[in-house]
Parts: sequence; structure tokens; C-alpha cells
Amino acid sequence: MLDLPFNKQELTINLAAAATLHQTLAQSPEGYAGAVPIIHEAVAVKAAIDALEAAFQEDRPANF
Repeated sequence: MLDLPFNKQELTINLAAAATLHQTLAQSPEGYAGAVPIIHEAVAVKAAIDALEAAFQEDRPANF
């Protein structure tokens, strides 16, 4: 993250890390003719992380 003038910030996201994780975990992606686009891999990894975090939130006591 980079702080810019006028109270602005620039955020750079490395999609390669998500793509590497997706390629490691996905055995055989369906519905693609050829390689899966990197943005699709990143979105799939984000959805999996969100689902995992939601599952952990459900397991915690209400006052935690």
C-alpha cells in the first residue's frame, strides 16, 4: 500500500500468489477451454477464504 497526496492510497494486489494457490489446489477446473484466467483463480481463492473465515466465525461463542 502506498500513501499518496490528498489523503489517497494506492493498493497493489499480487494475483500471482492466488493463482499459484489455485493451481496447487484445483485438480481439474471445468468449463474452461485452456488455462483458467488469473482473475478467475484469484476470485475462487478469495471465495474459499471467505467461506473458511465464515465457518470459523460460526464456531465461536457469541461473546468471543
